[in-house]
Amino acid sequence: GIKSGWDIIVAAMMGGEEFGFGSIAMIAEGCIMARVCHMNSCPVGVATQREALRKKFPGTPEHVANFMLFVAEEVRTILAALGYRSLDEIIGRGDLLRPRGNSDVRTSVPQPAVVSGTGAKQPPVGGPKRLAKTASVDLSAFFMDSPPSEEDRAVWVGATRNS
Repeated sequence: GIKSGWDIIVAAMMGGEEFGFGSIAMIAEGCIMARVCHMNSCPVGVATQREALRKKFPGTPEHVANFMLFVAEEVRTILAALGYRSLDEIIGRGDLLRPRGNSDVRTSVPQPAVVSGTGAKQPPVGGPKRLAKTASVDLSAFFMDSPPSEEDRAVWVGATRNS
């Protein structure tokens, strides 16, 4: 879901004109996502009718408003970095999006081309990012040096591409 100004920018570039904040607005208000809303036993007092639990509720509408102001400021900052004055100017501008490189974690999420003005993100030095506590684990067997041939891919996937 949409959680940050970056998400709004990418959604706008893909054509979005309205943006919904679901769970993140509840978290900003104080929800801990205990997933017991339907049981009338919310530990924080957000989603309950029991007066004893409702007294525990720490949230105020100002918390959500403050969160939205921070998101709006992030959107304004990213727009300024891209050289645009309003969100309306980038709605539907898919030409500003570039796929992430192969070395990035989530390769299917398009990103605005803001890095170094070229639109191409440089791969990190030394290969993919590694966590300190798993740095000693050898994962090289899980990665291929080159993409599989179309025949091998068809065998693994069970279908050929529509090309």
